Amino acid sequence: MFDGRLITTCLTWTLTCHNGCSFNNDEKFNCASMERSKGSYNAHCVECKGRCHWKQHKNLPYIYKEEIVEEITTLDNLKKLYYSSKSELDTKTQLILGAKYDLIQLNKDCLEIQNLITKGINRLKEIALNKSVFAASEEYIDLFLMEQMKNMSKKLFLMV
Repeated sequence: MFDGRLITTCLTWTLTCHNGCSFNNDEKFNCASMERSKGSYNAHCVECKGRCHWKQHKNLPYIYKEEIVEEITTLDNLKKLYYSSKSELDTKTQLILGAKYDLIQLNKDCLEIQNLITKGINRLKEIALNKSVFAASEEYIDLFLMEQMKNMSKKLFLMV
């Protein structure tokens, strides 16, 4: 629960880097979690996995923590998932290989999602730095408005 303290969170990794920070978002480069190697504005976080730039950090009213949760299951449940009477492998081997396969698939899915997110973040950074995108957008809006004006004037002409 939020108690008024500033909680520094990495937006890239979605993890809390510092609980009880003294600095607002626009002053995050001064945060105790930031290492200032080449001046204040080039500070990077020493707490998050990617040593992200200070601008990738914001104060949020909640704390993110990674948590490993153990799941206990029964042998019968594992057999329902992984055992096949048609297989030549013994039960123990089938259960181990089945669980291992599921773990590998889950890991692949997580890496794929993480790569998609990273690509999206990088693309957003490119767009934010690319002034031509904004110029193109303005040009598009101007062209769109001009076409709408032409269409309206044609309709008005036909009505008269």
